[in-house]
Amino acid sequence: MAPVSGRPNRSDKPERLVARHIEFLGEQDGLPERELKATLASVFVRWEAVQRAYLALVRYETTGPHHVALCIASSEPDDRTLVDCVLDLFEGRFGPHEHLDVLFLRGGQEAELGRACRAFYAVQPNHGL
Repeated sequence: MAPVSGRPNRSDKPERLVARHIEFLGEQDGLPERELKATLASVFVRWEAVQRAYLALVRYETTGPHHVALCIASSEPDDRTLVDCVLDLFEGRFGPHEHLDVLFLRGGQEAELGRACRAFYAVQPNHGL
């Protein structure tokens, strides 16, 4: 099972959902999404636990509609402060009527996701600096 976080509207706290199956359908991309990715990448640079991030189309379980999810590989999974920060940025850009799921990748999920979507953020090695 993989935890998924979202917030139905701006005044609500993030809601924790559990999906037994997540299908990664592809990358969510377009001009607004690229702007969001750039903003998020500038935040993640200062958030040391975040190793990689993807903006993906996902489907939970085996049927149903697709959702947009920010998928994060982090050394601190389920970081509520990070989720709040991300959702505040997202809602500030797109409004409270839009929805974004935040998913912390577990186990083999990142390898599966990598076949459908490329990371828009990845920690850059220091090369001894």
